[in-house]
Formats: sequence, structure tokens, C-alpha cells
Amino acid sequence: MIETIELAKKLIAFESVTPAKQDIFDYLIKLFQNQGFETKQLNFNGDGSYEVINLFATYGMSNAGSNAKHFIFACHVDVVPAGNIEDWT
Repeated sequence: MIETIELAKKLIAFESVTPAKQDIFDYLIKLFQNQGFETKQLNFNGDGSYEVINLFATYGMSNAGSNAKHFIFACHVDVVPAGNIEDWT
């Protein structure tokens, strides 16, 4: 399993200003699938909006009809440009 700090560094390194590029989602899908999650990607756009990519990763849902524990992770990237870095304090 990837360490928390290393995972954060990897995620921060991806270009993620909306509309996001597919590569961060490809990385997350592989990461989740390697841990036994099922993944589903849904892309939404319309009304003149840019495309927003959504990712759902589920674990234990195949037994959801029982009292089995399960987990759902849902995410999308919605990041505005940083602007002039010199203005950050």
C-alpha cells in the first residue's frame, strides 16, 4: 500500500485545473482496483459547461444485500487556476 505522504505528493503533481485531464483518474482507478475496489467513471457536461469527470470506487458492494460492511468513495476534480503565484503569501 502506498504511504500517505507519497500518495499526496503524487496527487498534487497531477495537472488538475478544471476541466481535468484523464491521467489523474487513470491513476486513481488503477490504485483503487489494485486494492480490490470496483470503479466506475461518469462524465457529465451540458448547458455550455465543461466536462466534469466523476469517479466512484466501491468496496464490498457485491455483498450489499447482506449485512456485509461496504465503502464508497466518490470524487471529482474541480480546481480553479492558481493565478499569479507571486500573489500567494
